[in-house]
Amino acid sequence: MPRRHAPPAILSVTDAARLAGVTDRHMRRLIADGVVQATRVGRAWLVDRASVAAWQRHPTMGRPAAN
Repeated sequence: MPRRHAPPAILSVTDAARLAGVTDRHMRRLIADGVVQATRVGRAWLVDRASVAAWQRHPTMGRPAAN
């Protein structure tokens, strides 16, 4: 039986955006707002897959309450 590889725990912004169904720009905004966890390495951002998954479960997390 072939071995299945686990999905990577770290994603590029483009891959994270694709996984979440949003644009790269929106993903960068989520990172800047601290909603999605990422680490900057040089000019690139490495996005935590678990953080993207958590945001997908609770997409309003981190947004201000509507008045």
